[in-house]
Amino acid sequence: MRRFIVASHGDLAKGMASTIDLFARDQKNITYISAYAKGDLDLDQQLDAALATIQTEDTAIIFTDIKGGSVNQKIAVKVMDRANIFVIAGFNLPMIMEAILATTPIDQAYVTKLITVGQQAIEQVKVAAPDPKLNDDDSFLN
Repeated sequence: MRRFIVASHGDLAKGMASTIDLFARDQKNITYISAYAKGDLDLDQQLDAALATIQTEDTAIIFTDIKGGSVNQKIAVKVMDRANIFVIAGFNLPMIMEAILATTPIDQAYVTKLITVGQQAIEQVKVAAPDPKLNDDDSFLN
């Protein structure tokens, strides 16, 4: 089975959960971990519980918010001997949506593709100044 963990400092992972649920309801193969957030369990407890659900026949991607951050470091140590788990530091919504909605087997090539998807999803939106001639009710639908 394909499994995913989204882990962040604070409530970023919970926010991603909320947004992902709008687009892809009932995703049972995703775990969200909010580290150091008020009311949440200790990070090690959350990680151990999430990692316990990933069996040796599963493949998984763990998305962390900051490369080298404490969440990323703890995860890296916990999965270093598990070849079926890939860790990606830095994430965005298009990257995670691509991962959870695809049926592609998770391997190194797929993880590399996901990183490209995430990078390509980031770009500046250039907004042009409005044309005053088009700013009236008569030209609105033209």
